[in-house]
Amino acid sequence: MNSLDEFLGNYKWVLSVGFIGGLLNIGSRADKTTGRKFADLVIGLISSMFFGWISYEVILFIWASDKVALAGCGFFAWKGATWVGEKVDKFVDNKIGGMS
Repeated sequence: MNSLDEFLGNYKWVLSVGFIGGLLNIGSRADKTTGRKFADLVIGLISSMFFGWISYEVILFIWASDKVALAGCGFFAWKGATWVGEKVDKFVDNKIGGMS
């Protein structure tokens, strides 16, 4: 277990913060079905962890501070999940509206 902890390093925190950022996006629209809410959860978690990781790397490169990079990771993970959720909702609403 110790070697896994050393291997992951700060990225375990990046993934954790990204996961929490994705969870903050749950329930943004109450009019969705349960299946669509589950799909939004999965998409939100994956996208927020991705945005968090990318922002962590960029901020770490610019400021060379783990703490600042982790804080930026949290912000961009949260906003990234919201942004992706809005884009997916818009796409699905356009497809449903085009069928009827």
